[in-house]
Amino acid sequence: MEIKTRGKKTMKLTALCMKCRTTDPEGSKSRVMVNPVKETLRNGRLGARGTCAVCGGKMFKFLPKE
Repeated sequence: MEIKTRGKKTMKLTALCMKCRTTDPEGSKSRVMVNPVKETLRNGRLGARGTCAVCGGKMFKFLPKE
């Protein structure tokens, strides 16, 4: 899922994996999220939940207000 953020270009969603928590070869701790699902939390904030492309662990990322 590619998400538009504040009228900018679409981008692939990346987040910190809660299972592997290791850095990728580029030195970044974030990994690409597979099958992200956009959801609204109880307090009204937007978020995306998905799985890690490497280990299959759970991932979550807060999204900006649109």
